[in-house]
Amino acid sequence: MESYGISITTLEEVFLSVNSKKTLKSQKSQISNPEEPVSAKGIEMEEMDYDFQESFMPPLSRFFNLFRVLVWKRLIYFKRDIKGLFMEIVLPILLTIMGCALLTITFITIEPALGMDMTAYDTVQNVIYSGINSITFSDLSTLMGKSGQNLTPYSNTLLTGNSTDQLTLFDNYQFSQYSREQNGAVFFTNISSNNYTFVILANTIAPEAASIYLNAVNQAIFRSVLSNDNFSLKVINSPMPLTYALLQGQQTTSGILASMVFTLAIGFIPASIIVFIVKERESKIKHQQLVSGVSLSAYWFSNFFVDYMKYLIYAISTLIMIQAFKIDIMTDSENYQALIYVFLLNGSSMIAFLYAFQFLFKTYSGAQIAIFILYNVCGTILSIVMLVLQFFDETREPSANAAYFLRLVPTFTFGYSLIANTNIETSALFRGTPPKGALAWENNGVDIFYLGFTTVMYMGLVFVIEMASNSKKVSFKGKPYEEHEKDSDVVEEERLIRESKPQDFPVMVNQLRKVYRENKKVAVEKVSFGVPQGGVFGLLGVNGAGKTTTFKMLTGDINPSAGEAFIYGHDISTQ
Repeated sequence: MESYGISITTLEEVFLSVNSKKTLKSQKSQISNPEEPVSAKGIEMEEMDYDFQESFMPPLSRFFNLFRVLVWKRLIYFKRDIKGLFMEIVLPILLTIMGCALLTITFITIEPALGMDMTAYDTVQNVIYSGINSITFSDLSTLMGKSGQNLTPYSNTLLTGNSTDQLTLFDNYQFSQYSREQNGAVFFTNISSNNYTFVILANTIAPEAASIYLNAVNQAIFRSVLSNDNFSLKVINSPMPLTYALLQGQQTTSGILASMVFTLAIGFIPASIIVFIVKERESKIKHQQLVSGVSLSAYWFSNFFVDYMKYLIYAISTLIMIQAFKIDIMTDSENYQALIYVFLLNGSSMIAFLYAFQFLFKTYSGAQIAIFILYNVCGTILSIVMLVLQFFDETREPSANAAYFLRLVPTFTFGYSLIANTNIETSALFRGTPPKGALAWENNGVDIFYLGFTTVMYMGLVFVIEMASNSKKVSFKGKPYEEHEKDSDVVEEERLIRESKPQDFPVMVNQLRKVYRENKKVAVEKVSFGVPQGGVFGLLGVNGAGKTTTFKMLTGDINPSAGEAFIYGHDISTQ
């Protein structure tokens, strides 16, 4: 085509010359003379002697060749798509890192053993002491001096009334002198004949104040009674171990948190994948590939391979991070093995589900929002709701049955499996059965099965939908055809098509009709024509006459409502 000038050559001549190399060579001398335009008349077309069957690759070789090219195309696209790279890999991994750090937090902890002495406090304590005014103040000071603590006496001579009144006056004094550093005081009512009676006034916001002040007074009393100032009384408060119920509650909390964290992180991956698939369908890129010879199997399996490889980057990174952060509840040998199966199968199930789900959308933006909401609602909220319902006798069996149905959505299966993985003993307790391993059917076994089953089911559904949409005419025929007067050349063309065979023309259309179901509009009304070998054909008509619709039917973009069309003898509706 570069050999021709637009000003001296018609478009028809260009197409005719491209179709025949012989014609191209024979006309070069004529083109040099602009006064002698090239005529298409009398050009003898070379007869094509080409065996298409011999040029075809074996089916398996053709599949792998297409598969390799399509994978390479996706990799180039992914390399250029920086936003997709961030959404599918970087952001989920960052969220997972933060989630794993959060899972290392222990919500219910066992406090360390604490000695009951004044060293438990950061500030030096002055023990304020007093007693009823019947006690000799010097005897009281001698006794408290053996405690080994810093002392601040309050003279009992300032106290009046009975012992109760004097204790109240001393308590009021303590309140008037209150400071956050002062954690307690002692008031004696008797210190005679080895009989010691006293009251500890403790600051309730100070940890272990009553016990520590009691221990200080007891040490003073023991030293006085034993006449041994070196005697030391040590009391240690060692908390009891956490109960089984508390430990199971902590595991349940960790399981819910893990489900929320990983489901939120993984939710960005399907939202990004579905954008590419719907965008290719929406912009007709997928259709162009299919009409150019790409098989459905090569198209879908190449996309599946690339999307799964990208998902594996996240899955393997997450499994490594679980070990690196030492999340004990998930790193038990069998629990971790079950997690590996869940993460690996979740990728295949998720991708297959997305491929089937995307047929419901016409725009990629709507698909992206819907899938992100679906993944967070089913993966987080519904999985937690199902867990809570398992705790009640009335709802345990109905919720278990509902969970079998909800597992058809991969995100629910993934979120619920994480909760089940960390609540094996709790679930067994409520079921009233002995706990089994993580891979048992009632724990992660059923989830692993569903993830594998839905992978096959949704990929099969994709091919069923594709073949159903491409193999048959639509049944909607709209309003009946209305006869009207036709031009003589139209009548002659219809007669020629009726008397011809599909093999007589490279492109043959016979009574082709298209009625749109949505508005019942007749876009194409019984069009008939044949395009001869080597001919140049065009459709002329006003806007809305059906030109674009006709070519869409010929290329397989939409299905006709009635009539026939053949490309080199192949029916466009069935082949």
